[in-house]
Amino acid sequence: MERKHARIRKFNRIRNSVIVFLVIILIVTCSVFGRYIYYQAREAYFTSKAFYFTSDLLTLDNATYQYENWGGVDTYEINFDLYSYENTLLRLDYDLEYQLSCETPDTDKVTLRYQ
Repeated sequence: MERKHARIRKFNRIRNSVIVFLVIILIVTCSVFGRYIYYQAREAYFTSKAFYFTSDLLTLDNATYQYENWGGVDTYEINFDLYSYENTLLRLDYDLEYQLSCETPDTDKVTLRYQ
């Protein structure tokens, strides 16, 4: 009878050890997976998209250009190119939205500023 109880105690001890081991493995796996999900979500929200913007006329140092033969009343066409790539390998995979505004600060409408 005592041998039977010894076997049952040994079986219970092994079963409890296996359960504890599986719980520890589950906790470690969940923490590692949770950390992976956290860093992936953080990277997706906090890193910026690739952004390339160049132009043949627009600059960061507010370069000014002078155009002649504008009467101040009629429409005068100003052409410039916008590029959404750094080189042939680095280009945007989404549409680049932009706004252009013009104003005439002088009442004689001879001067024009654009942003």
